[in-house]
Amino acid sequence: MSFTEFFVKFNDFNFELTTRGGVDFEKVGEKLLKSNSSQIIIDFSINGYTNKPNFDIEVNKLKWSEVKIFYKSGLEAQKDSEALTIKRAIRVLANSTSEYIIKTKCKTPLQRYNISNKRELCHLGAHFICKEEDAAQVLLMWTEFDKRRKTKIAESVSRIFELRFRK
Repeated sequence: MSFTEFFVKFNDFNFELTTRGGVDFEKVGEKLLKSNSSQIIIDFSINGYTNKPNFDIEVNKLKWSEVKIFYKSGLEAQKDSEALTIKRAIRVLANSTSEYIIKTKCKTPLQRYNISNKRELCHLGAHFICKEEDAAQVLLMWTEFDKRRKTKIAESVSRIFELRFRK
């Protein structure tokens, strides 16, 4: 069998590429602050959350059901590099979440999977801010979580570490 070269001629270049590859975290942060939902997102990052339609919590007299209108998900979010999503909000609030844990000395649910003494890394956004020397402990925490909860979060965390710490 021989290799055949065949190419289609296309020259209608009057279009713009999508912006899927680059999330504008500055815009996401601006939308987060305008939505006034930072305290709820910090709670989600520490205590977890669900996408179930009837899920609602209240933090400091503000209900998730009152602010979730500012958030996008699924295809709608994928098409918009500036869209405010829960995961993007957790990422831009990762440092603040760690600071909250340190300041309030709160106990987080993820601490039971963490063998280090760094409780400030026991939240959903820790893999975006931890130092390289703490990455193994954060990955181990998620590996233990995955074993007990039958999830695959450690795989995603590992991919993020590969991007953050590649040399």
